Amino acid sequence: MRIKLFIPCVPAGQPRAKATSFGGKARMYDPQTIGKGIDRRPHPAVEFRYAVSTAVREAWKSGPSDKPFRVDSVFVFARPKAKTFKSKPNPPLWHMSKPDRDNLDKSVLDCLTGIVWADDSQVVAGSLEKRTGIPGEQSGLMLTIEELESEVFGGRFCGSLSTTVVQCSRDACPLCEMRTGGAG
Repeated sequence: MRIKLFIPCVPAGQPRAKATSFGGKARMYDPQTIGKGIDRRPHPAVEFRYAVSTAVREAWKSGPSDKPFRVDSVFVFARPKAKTFKSKPNPPLWHMSKPDRDNLDKSVLDCLTGIVWADDSQVVAGSLEKRTGIPGEQSGLMLTIEELESEVFGGRFCGSLSTTVVQCSRDACPLCEMRTGGAG
C-alpha cells in the first residue's frame, strides 16, 4: 500500500525529553505545553502530531502493519517577509534554521506508531527535506508512505567490496574502481 498526501500545518520537531523528580524518583516525560501561568499553551509539536496523525488515519485504512516501510517527507515552512521580493524571483529556499530535520522526522514517525506501523523501527528507508515555500504557499508536510513488500533489501550487491551499494553497476561503480584500480 502507498499513500501520498499534503497535510496543511506548521511543522514542529519533537521536543527534548525532560526529567523531573516525583516521590524521590526520577521520571522522564515529553513536554506537552510551553510557557508558564497565563502564557501556557500547547507545545507546537502537539498540534503538528495531531494534524499528521488525523490526516494519515483517514488515508491509511488497513491498520498497523508488521512490514518494512519507506517514508519520504518534505517539510514546507512559511516564507518570511524579509525573504519575499516584489521585483525579483521568489524560488523555494532551503530552510536552514530550527527545527532540526531529525527532530521533525522523529515527530512524524512517533505519531504514526500504532496507525501505520507497530513500531517506528520498521521505517527502513526514506528521504527528508526542509524548505521555505514560495510567497503564498501553504506551510505543511508532503508525506509519502510506502509499505515495502519484502524484508529483502532491493539494492544491488557489490561483490568486489563485499558490501551493499545502492545502484552499483559493476561497469561504472566508483567504489569498485577505487578498490580494484579501475577495472571493476
